[in-house]
Amino acid sequence: MSKRYFRLNDDVYLPRRWDLDTPMDARGRKLNDWLFRAGKPVSVEGRLRIPIGAGDGTVLDFTEAGIAVPVVSARAASIFAEMVPSDVQLISVDVEAHAELFYILVCTRVVRCIDGIGSRRTSARR
Repeated sequence: MSKRYFRLNDDVYLPRRWDLDTPMDARGRKLNDWLFRAGKPVSVEGRLRIPIGAGDGTVLDFTEAGIAVPVVSARAASIFAEMVPSDVQLISVDVEAHAELFYILVCTRVVRCIDGIGSRRTSARR
């Protein structure tokens, strides 16, 4: 079976979408965005939270907080947990003013590859 890789992108042009700020730790300190995009598991203490940026809007199943930190709904998280359980870490996060469950999606493995579009060299998260 051939391996397939996918790149998810946040549709920042969707009208009236919510805008998630940088994740914060239990003490209210902003966390380094790169921590969640380094391609390895993340160790965090306490419950994380994400403030809403420039106003609340439409809740999305996949979006990015801060600078490219993937945030998914419980529904999307269950798909990742089922399809690639050994390649992702799901970190529970509270999103300001929302009672629903959300998770920061951490790809725990990064594969160097060649992008089929324009044959650019890139890193893909599997």
